[in-house]
Amino acid sequence: MKISSKLIRRTFLLLSPFLLATTMGKCSFLNHLFFLLCLSQPPEYVDNSFGYWPDPAKFEWHVGDEGKMYVVRELCGWQFLDTVPGQPDLNDITFRADQNGNTIIVGDNGTIYRMSSPFEQGEFITNPAGSQNLYAIDQDLPLPNLVAVGDSGTVIKSTDNGFTWAVVNFPDFTNLQTCEIRGDYILVGGSSPFIYQSEDCGGTWKMIGVGENFSPDGPFSFNAIFFYDDNVGYIGGPFGLLGKTTDAGANWATLLIPDFEQINDLFFISPDSGVAVGTNGLVRFTADGGITWEEDTEVTKLIGGKNIKKIAVADEVSGRVIGDDGLNIIFTTDSSILTAISEDEIHIHNYSLSNNYPNPFNPSTIIEYSLPQYGFVTLIIYDMLGREIATLVNEEKPAGNYKFEFNASDLVSGVYYYHITVGNEFVETKKMVLLR
Repeated sequence: MKISSKLIRRTFLLLSPFLLATTMGKCSFLNHLFFLLCLSQPPEYVDNSFGYWPDPAKFEWHVGDEGKMYVVRELCGWQFLDTVPGQPDLNDITFRADQNGNTIIVGDNGTIYRMSSPFEQGEFITNPAGSQNLYAIDQDLPLPNLVAVGDSGTVIKSTDNGFTWAVVNFPDFTNLQTCEIRGDYILVGGSSPFIYQSEDCGGTWKMIGVGENFSPDGPFSFNAIFFYDDNVGYIGGPFGLLGKTTDAGANWATLLIPDFEQINDLFFISPDSGVAVGTNGLVRFTADGGITWEEDTEVTKLIGGKNIKKIAVADEVSGRVIGDDGLNIIFTTDSSILTAISEDEIHIHNYSLSNNYPNPFNPSTIIEYSLPQYGFVTLIIYDMLGREIATLVNEEKPAGNYKFEFNASDLVSGVYYYHITVGNEFVETKKMVLLR
C-alpha cells in the first residue's frame, strides 16, 4: 500500500514548524518527508495516553487500563514495563519528564503515581482529593508546577514537581477531562458547556463564554486544550465547537470545525497551522488560525473510522496519534530515521548498534540494532577478559530494526561487552554493566 503525496503533505502540515510554508492555504514541503502507520500495539491493551522520555525520537512511555505501562523504542518496538499496584486504569501522563527526570501518572480511584525512571519502581503520592478519578494532568516546564483534574470538579495542584499536592477550590461539580497550566494560569474543561480559567493558580475562577449561545442536540463536553505559547491557545468541544484566544485567555473567539461530533484533541505547530482529531476517525487541518478547516479523505480512510484519543508531537521529527483498536500512527520528517512508504516496507539509511537499556541492569537488558540491507549478523557477549559468554545472533537477517533481550541471571556482577559484525560491512562493540 503506497502512501500518496497528498497524505504526506498533510502529515507535514502537522509536524514541521521549521520547514512549513503556506500559499493560499496549501502546504509546500521537502521531498524527504515520510509516513508510517504502525499497528504493533500489544493485543488487548487499552492505550490512554503517552509522554516522551528522555529521547523523544526513540523513547515513548504509554499508560493504559489495568495499570499497564509500556515503552516504545526504535519506532515500533513495544516493551512491557510494569503494572501499577492495584491495577487502576491509568488515564494520563505528563507529556515530558521534568528537568530532574520525574514524571507523574494519574488514573482512577485517585491514583497519583510518581516515577523518577521508567525502569525503576515508582511511588504512590497521597491524593488530597481522596478517591475521585483523575483524567488529565499537565505540567509547566521548566517550572515545577503541575495541575490534575477529575470527577466532580476535582482540581489539585503541585508546586514541587509532584511530590506533594493540594486541593484547589473549584466552583462546579462537573467531571473535568482536560487541563492546562502556564505559570499561574490554569484552564480546565470537561463534561459541561463551561470552560473555566484562573489567573492566580486556582485562587479564583472565571467562566469563559465560548459557545454560550450554541445549543446542539446532545452532550456538551470540552475535552481538548492546546496552547501554542503563552498568548495563543485553543479549546475544542462538541460538534466542532472551537474557542481561540490570542491574549492569554483575556478574550475568546468562537469558531466551528465542520462535521465534528466531538473534538478529542488539538495540536498546533505554529499559531495558525494545526490539526484537530476526534470521534469516528475525523481529522481536520487548518493553516489560517482555525477560520477554515480542510479534511484529507485519505487520512480519514487510513484511520478507518477509529476513535482518535490524542495527538502530540515531540519535536520536528516525531509524533504520534493514539486511538481505539490499536490505532497508532508515527510521523517523521527526518529521512535519516525512517523512509517508510508503507506499513510493510521499512528501510534504514545506515547500520546501527544502540546502547542497551536499562544500563546498569539486573538481570536482563535489551540490545537493539538496525540493518539497511540483507546481511549475516553475529552478536556476541564477552567478559572483560575477552572470553565469549554467549552468542545471541548468528544468522542471516533481512533489512530492518531488531532487538534482543539478554538475560544474565547466571552471571556475576561486572562489565561486559556486546559485539556485532554484519558481513564485511559493519563492526561495533559497546559496554554494559551487570549490577546485582
